[in-house]
Amino acid sequence: MIKVIVSRQLSEGVEPNYELLLKETLQSVVISPGFISAESLVDINDANHRLLISHWTDIQSWQKWLYSEARQNLVGQIRPMLCFEEDVHIYIHSERHSGLTSITPHR
Repeated sequence: MIKVIVSRQLSEGVEPNYELLLKETLQSVVISPGFISAESLVDINDANHRLLISHWTDIQSWQKWLYSEARQNLVGQIRPMLCFEEDVHIYIHSERHSGLTSITPHR
């Protein structure tokens, strides 16, 4: 499984329109092969800074969605609402990458 984190900095006053387009995007992505789940977060110190965290079975599934016509159309509508280009990072669990296991701290 991979996690994709998309960071967006919204322009002032576009929040309602952005939220509508985000819902539309999520409705489109749920039918994409390999999609598992997603969550949308708002920075508590900056209401215009948004994160979208999605979970995918593999990188190929994410890339298929990333370059899909549906996502390109939706991002094309979102892009004018942004102060900067969206920032996308892809993560895997470290134990898959380096052979490490998860550690739970003692309390």
